[in-house]
Amino acid sequence: MSFDITDCSPQRLDVGIQLLLEGQSVESHGVHIYIRSGTVHVGTHSSWAPENVTEQYAREDVERAASVFHALLAARPDFAAHIRSLPVRYGVGYPVGQGEVAICESDGVTVRLDPYLARYNDNSRNA
Repeated sequence: MSFDITDCSPQRLDVGIQLLLEGQSVESHGVHIYIRSGTVHVGTHSSWAPENVTEQYAREDVERAASVFHALLAARPDFAAHIRSLPVRYGVGYPVGQGEVAICESDGVTVRLDPYLARYNDNSRNA
C-alpha cells in the first residue's frame, strides 16, 4: 500500500519524501512512485481497458503520470536534488483482481506497448 500525498500538505510531503528515500512507495493523484535498484518508477492505471488501448491512449496516460511526478519535483526541490541523477521509468497497467495487466512502459520519450497486448490488439482488430 502506498502512502497518499495527494493533498500536498508540507507534513505529508515530508513523510512521503522520507518514505520514498527509504524504498517505500507514495501515491499522488492516482500515480504511484517508488525507487528500486537506482531507478525511479512512476506508474498509473490505464484509462482504457486493455482491448481498447492504443499507443496514443497509453502515451496520454504516461504524460499524465509524468505531469504528476514533475509537479512533485517542482514542489520539493530538495527531493529533486536527491534523485536528479536517477533514471525514471514510467509504466501503465490495468487492474485485474489482485494483479495487473501491463499496458506499456516508457522512458519518458518512447512509449512501448507490452508485446503481448500489442499482438492481442492487432489480432482482435483483424478478426
